[in-house]
Amino acid sequence: LLLLIVLTMNTFIFFSQENIRECVVIVRPSYSDKTNEFLKKFIERMKKDGYFMISENLRMLYLGKGFGSGLIIKGNDGNMYVLTNQHVVKQAESVNIEFSNIDGSSVNYTKCNIIMTDIDNDLALIAFPKNADIQHYLNFSLENAKDGQEVYSAGFPSVKGNPSWRFIVTGKGIISNANFSMDLLNETITSNVIQHTAQIDYGSSGGPLLIKDQNEINGYSVIGLNTWKVFSRENMNLTIPITTIIEFINKATLQ
Repeated sequence: LLLLIVLTMNTFIFFSQENIRECVVIVRPSYSDKTNEFLKKFIERMKKDGYFMISENLRMLYLGKGFGSGLIIKGNDGNMYVLTNQHVVKQAESVNIEFSNIDGSSVNYTKCNIIMTDIDNDLALIAFPKNADIQHYLNFSLENAKDGQEVYSAGFPSVKGNPSWRFIVTGKGIISNANFSMDLLNETITSNVIQHTAQIDYGSSGGPLLIKDQNEINGYSVIGLNTWKVFSRENMNLTIPITTIIEFINKATLQ
């Protein structure tokens, strides 16, 4: 009986992870030739001036394999979109969306249009091509974030410069401050955010912060969008709350 219970639980976790993975994508910004040329000159100038680490980080972000994460949502107009951070697609002419399947294969949609961005709240909405057949998406949680609540991060953090899927065990954490004042860190973003301990790293930007939800088929709903990691503090990760996200999506997709 014990063995049966363990196998059943493992099967549930496997299918939940697979279903979540179908709703989270890799977001790769694509820049115009003019922007690329400007960035190359700027990065080379930074390197000549002795800013080696900064120039290398900029090269990887804009001219190398820069990427972030994104989650698939259903807009008020009935269409599917990718929600991510504005800083992931900053300066981009268009976006390439990549689905990374559990069997190692991938599906790519190139030159996707950026529908709307919100610099103040670091949000961006991306449209799929008209011929895209997108079936899976994540719903937003109907409850407000609470201190001490268990949360799970999902996305594609970087491993040696390449995106690598992560969810469930290593992404689990708790909400340590459901109403953190963002203006303590950034004067341009004054809305409050969620502070939590679920693991996020470079490449996690734009991935969802999830809570368990028995009303959802895959067992989870979105409570926020992972955006910042504070390196001067241990386990201090910041997430844009659902209230801010819904307001942004309503502006972008309400007919």
